[in-house]
Amino acid sequence: MRVLLVGAGGVGTAVTRIAARRPFFELMVVADYDPARAEAAVAAGGGGAVRGGAPGRPRHRPPPPPPRRPLRQVHEADRAVRRHHRRRGMT
Repeated sequence: MRVLLVGAGGVGTAVTRIAARRPFFELMVVADYDPARAEAAVAAGGGGAVRGGAPGRPRHRPPPPPPRRPLRQVHEADRAVRRHHRRRGMT
């Protein structure tokens, strides 16, 4: 039996460990967004006829989230919007 395992988190790693002990799996391919995690799941399963990674996908980290504004600035902006609405009778 050939298997494509999508997702190499905790459950995916457990699946590779179980599959490594079963004789009826011909091939298992492990795919994950993070190739290092897929390779770690393959290593946890013992290697063998299990392949992992994401060929063709560059190994990079996602960009950092945008900087957050200090809470004081958020409150000031909220007050300005409420003032604007009150002046125009929107509240």
